[in-house]
Amino acid sequence: MWRLPLAAVAFGVLAAAAPAQSTAGVSRFTVTPSTTQAGGHPTLDLVVAFEPATSDVRGIVLHLPAGLTANGRAAPFCRGGQLVSDLCPLTTRVGSVTLAGEALGFQAEAKRNIYNLAPTGAERLRLGVPVFGSFTRGGVALSLPVTARPGDGGLDVTLAGPPREVAGYPILIKQVGFRLQGTVRRKLKRRVRRRSFLTNPKSCQPATTTLEISPYDPAAPVVTQATAFTPTGC
Repeated sequence: MWRLPLAAVAFGVLAAAAPAQSTAGVSRFTVTPSTTQAGGHPTLDLVVAFEPATSDVRGIVLHLPAGLTANGRAAPFCRGGQLVSDLCPLTTRVGSVTLAGEALGFQAEAKRNIYNLAPTGAERLRLGVPVFGSFTRGGVALSLPVTARPGDGGLDVTLAGPPREVAGYPILIKQVGFRLQGTVRRKLKRRVRRRSFLTNPKSCQPATTTLEISPYDPAAPVVTQATAFTPTGC
């Protein structure tokens, strides 16, 4: 019965400011590609774990490795009205976000799909996450722009952090997971074909992902960690 409230918490609705329960301390940050083949198309799993569980996560930024590219037109685009109603076609799905946390002494996990949206301006991608949907009354959804870094051209993904309470009850975050698919299926000329969404760097140098966690206190330092995998088969 905790799935819907935690899902809402995970993606930034029903928020009200409350004192932080603990300073964000990252106990584990991993980036695991399904394949390390240089130029291959990995499903990418990123996990951020906090110890102790925390409520002090205002925002998360993932600086993906230079050379890791994404094809924003591999999957069809979900329209904005479909996203807020949580009615995006499965053909537009490109990943998922999961959140594990604690509320009122209970532990629960929420999961939401990530869908492909039409990018705007200089964006390389725009990802969408429906929080909850209603066909008749509308719903709530988040858009996650993905931009290219000046200099090395790597992709940056920004996620809004969960609020610290719902209806006066504190929420503690234990783990956030972020998955992007390496390939997607798309119907072309009446045939379903698999198209690459992510592509590994073509160099066999370490591919580093940097994590930034912003706390609610603007005077507090940003928490950073980095991890790397090394492409193979060059």
